[in-house]
Amino acid sequence: MSACLVFYNRNNGKLVAWPSLEEAQSLIDCYNALPETERNMNADEEESSFIKTITKE
Repeated sequence: MSACLVFYNRNNGKLVAWPSLEEAQSLIDCYNALPETERNMNADEEESSFIKTITKE
C-alpha cells in the first residue's frame, strides 16, 4: 500500500509533503486517474476496514 501526507504549515504558509512533494503528487495523480467508481469503491473499503479495526479495540 502506498501512502502520503500533505498538510499546510501555518508557521511559514507552505504545504509540507511526506515522503516528498514529488512522491505525494505522483500518488495523487495515480488516484485521480482511476475511474470514479473505483475511487469510491476503494474509499468505502478503507472506511469499513478502519471501522472494524477501531471497534475491535
